[in-house]
Amino acid sequence: MAEDYLNDPDFLPIRKAYLDDLRAKAPEMLTAAKSGEYEPVRSFGHNLKGNGTSYGFQSISEWGAEIEQAAIQSDKETLLDRLPRLIDFLETVSL
Repeated sequence: MAEDYLNDPDFLPIRKAYLDDLRAKAPEMLTAAKSGEYEPVRSFGHNLKGNGTSYGFQSISEWGAEIEQAAIQSDKETLLDRLPRLIDFLETVSL
């Protein structure tokens, strides 16, 4: 199966590091969105959209697409909804 690599013991530390990195960056992006700084939030969302599924987190990719689009449209309301949801998810997810 294509997702067998997700259970590879050598990949587990990489997945954990990915989550740790997102746990550090997501609150920074929430602060940026509150300040109306949309470009870093757009870039962050774009990266999530592209790599979440690769690390086994389809929901992260989906949030990333929504965050990227909201940032492109300067849609602060959507960002202030999606980023906290992402942060909550990251606080509860474990491998």
